[in-house]
Amino acid sequence: MFKNRRLLTFSAIAATAATAVLTGPVTSAHAATPTTRTVSGNFTISISDEDSPDPDDDDEFSGTLEPKTVARNGVVASWAFARCVDEVRVVTHVTAQYADEFVNGVISPRVRTSVTSELYEGASCSTTDFDGIAGRDNVLTTTSTAPIRYIVKNQQEYGANVATNDRDNADVTVNIFAR
Repeated sequence: MFKNRRLLTFSAIAATAATAVLTGPVTSAHAATPTTRTVSGNFTISISDEDSPDPDDDDEFSGTLEPKTVARNGVVASWAFARCVDEVRVVTHVTAQYADEFVNGVISPRVRTSVTSELYEGASCSTTDFDGIAGRDNVLTTTSTAPIRYIVKNQQEYGANVATNDRDNADVTVNIFAR
């Protein structure tokens, strides 16, 4: 009797495992998952150009990321913009992708965003003298995502450990929304 009970339990486990393997991954219970999402947003960049002994040059710029449609498991949407103060230029790249992810064993489509800014500092706004990079990668994006914020510093001339308010830098904030 004890052997039969153990065999019966083992048989039930094996049958459950076989069913899971044959049926494939579990998918989301939402049958009406959208095939596209609209991604948009806005940004603010505050650039500081340290001009010792002259007064520093500081300015703030704002703009919008025009709405773009991203298809599920399809093409990545991207935006790029550049802003400059005196001879400090910041080039920012934003990408968004709508793709399936496994979350707790369930396929769940999600929008992920990456934002990167490069800092150039030289004799003018057209300089190609690369001096720093910063950003955030693979941020989960929803209809009410928290702002993506970071500071990109002039690391080539001053090092990464120099106080931000003493040197060339840019404070970048990007808000991305997926609807």
